[in-house]
Order: sequence, then structure tokens, then C-alpha cells
Amino acid sequence: MSALRSHPVLLSWLLPFFLFLLTAPAVADSITMGSATYIGWGSWGNPSKTTLTLQLDTRSLIFDRYIPGLQYPLAFNVNVYGWMGRVETNPPTSILIDPPYFCPCETIVFTMSLIDTLPFRLANGQLFTPNSTITVALEPLPGQPYVQQGQTVNIVLTSQPTPTPEPASLLLFGSGLLGIAVAACRRPHG
Repeated sequence: MSALRSHPVLLSWLLPFFLFLLTAPAVADSITMGSATYIGWGSWGNPSKTTLTLQLDTRSLIFDRYIPGLQYPLAFNVNVYGWMGRVETNPPTSILIDPPYFCPCETIVFTMSLIDTLPFRLANGQLFTPNSTITVALEPLPGQPYVQQGQTVNIVLTSQPTPTPEPASLLLFGSGLLGIAVAACRRPHG
């Protein structure tokens, strides 16, 4: 602390620096909001066809951006080999998906499209701007040719990348800080 007292310029810059850090929003990269489990046998006349269980739950995980404590449900349009439907995360969803089309079961891939892509807050206060589409893939375990019954994969919602400032803006900001620092150093102390 004695170094800060002998250099008042350092002390005068610490408070604005910490205020700048507090105003920068915290942003999360991804959240796990459920799982997909391969069951195996379908009911459309083909015993080796894909049947999945889809479980989604975001209770106490995501909240409204502006109203603290208000649960924020997500709704998805799901397309699994011809089975299409709307699935929500709050209340928690557990649904059996029995698509009409055959799946070779070497890899099961399906998409989930988010209906509303507005930002929301996570339980820890971080801002989250979701991507509009999730691709879920169940791949065979190592050494197995096909996806195994009971095999599960997490469903992860990712966020859109945060924009980074362009170099000219950073250069302008840095030269302004440098000018203020030089002016503060030339000022007589005392």
C-alpha cells in the first residue's frame, strides 16, 4: 500500500479500473438442460428402428432477463427422423419419441430449433443469449458398431459469441487513457 501512497496516479486509476470491470457483463458459454436416451425398438413395424426418450428441465436454472426469480421456459421444435413436435423445458418434459422413419443406428442425429431466442439470465446472474438451433448426436461407444440401448447424451444449449471491439476503438480508448495518464503525471503534486 505504501507504493500506492507514493504514486497517487496509480491510486487514482484503481477505482475507475475496478468500476469498468464491474460494468462488463458476465456471459456464459453453454448450459446442459437435459438428455436424450436411445431406447431401441420402434412401433412402426421395424424392431431395429430408433426410439428415444427426451428429457428437458430448466427449473431453477434459467430466469427472466429483467424480473429476478421469474422462471423462464424454453420451447423447441424437435425433428427426429420425421417425428416433429413442440417440447418445453418448464414444466420438466419427459417424452417418448417414436419416429416413423428408419434409422441405421450407427449415429443418431436430430435437431432442436429454439422458438424464442431472447436473452435470459442464469441462476448465477450471467447473461445468456442462446443459439437458435441445437444438433444432438448419439454416436456408438468406442469398439461398438451401433448405438447401444440405454445410451444417453446430454443436450447442451450454447450461447452466441459475444462481439469483440474492433481495433480502432481499442486504439482510441488506449490513446485517451495514455493522454490522461501523461496529463496526470505532469500535474504538480502537492
